[in-house]
Amino acid sequence: MNNSISIHEDDYCQVQLLPYENIDFIRNEMEEIIGFSSENYNENGYKNIYVRKKPNIPITEKNITRSELENLIINFNFEKIQDVNIGYGNSYNKSLNYGFGTKECAILFECEKDDIVITIWLNFYWIATEKQKQDLEKLLIKIKETWNLILIDWNQNIAVELSENNIKKYLNE
Repeated sequence: MNNSISIHEDDYCQVQLLPYENIDFIRNEMEEIIGFSSENYNENGYKNIYVRKKPNIPITEKNITRSELENLIINFNFEKIQDVNIGYGNSYNKSLNYGFGTKECAILFECEKDDIVITIWLNFYWIATEKQKQDLEKLLIKIKETWNLILIDWNQNIAVELSENNIKKYLNE
């Protein structure tokens, strides 16, 4: 078991899994972000902050339970992270997220009180090992097969349909 991981608050849900049924919403939101960025950026940075809208179909509609997701993740060689800390600078606090993996390659999620998953997201760095990438690829394919989710990278403004070729390309670029 990995003891803890610390993640900057700006990275929270930036690489996110959502129900595929939201594809039109996702494309529209990406267009909104592009427009907002061009209108609000100058040489000093961004003038305003964009807050993403909630998807039309939340992941809770899939009724994914905490134990179901944990068991799936563990089957693909991801070790449980005891504490997931989120913050910035010198101020990181324990979050309500469950995490599996390492600081280079982690899958994280939050649950409602009844243990239904409300978010699934990744914290992935390109320095992840080939083994970590392969395990993540296999896990994401199984997640797609099980719940029909799509990966959204809001940092790069791309949607990745979870097929073997698409995942490999995404993880290696």
